Amino acid sequence: MRIPANEVIDGEIYTFVNLLGKGAFGTVYKCKNSKGQFVAIKRIMNDTAALEAKIMRQLNRPEFEQYFVQCHKIFQSVDGAICIVMEYCSGGSLEAFVKRVGKIDRNSASTFLAQLVKGVQKLHTIGLMHRDLKPANILIGRVGVQIRLKIADFGISKDIPDCSTFLTQCGTPCYMAPEVVEGQRYDKSADVFSLGAIICGYPEYIDRPKGHSHSSISGRMMCKRKEERLKLDEIEIQNKNQFFLLKTRNCTICGRILSK
Repeated sequence: MRIPANEVIDGEIYTFVNLLGKGAFGTVYKCKNSKGQFVAIKRIMNDTAALEAKIMRQLNRPEFEQYFVQCHKIFQSVDGAICIVMEYCSGGSLEAFVKRVGKIDRNSASTFLAQLVKGVQKLHTIGLMHRDLKPANILIGRVGVQIRLKIADFGISKDIPDCSTFLTQCGTPCYMAPEVVEGQRYDKSADVFSLGAIICGYPEYIDRPKGHSHSSISGRMMCKRKEERLKLDEIEIQNKNQFFLLKTRNCTICGRILSK
């Protein structure tokens, strides 16, 4: 699959720059538009294309700009692929960032985690479940001058009507909730587990993450029993320093995320 260089697509000229990544559901390219601005173009050739395009349109609103990668336009290429033109996040993925810099300092970690929790809260509020939250699907972009973590890759996301549960096994194994791995019914709390795995840096599920008590945010998120798992609406974010607090009592976050 390729992005044609210097071809007019839907009234815009896109010039291929380089390949950004290739996954099971699509290939992403860095391109330059006719205004000289960098964009990312994701080409999808399978059945997930229509769903992802629909979700990207749904999230393409000013109030969601700081939480989710924004879509500029969607078109179909001559070979039938669905192409989603998105904002280009120059900071790359959270996965690549952590591999590059190593441990993240506490203040930065707190800010990042506050952004992620708010993003997942927004997603669930509008009735969507991501189902594949992991560092590779979180991109580092900007809103104005502020660095923002933006959730991306909605290829296996799902509408979640109230009280819905699912059986489809999907996601990335080391960030999947136990009930998903075991083929049991699951709900949006599976996203909370994945978020906890990202936060504490332990890509595995255990009853009590090593070194973290159940009174910590990460420990509560990663409870093996989904009934005991933290609900995102239990979390408040202190404006002064972005630390997490439970509405019921003070609660710590783990001191590191995804450290080498």
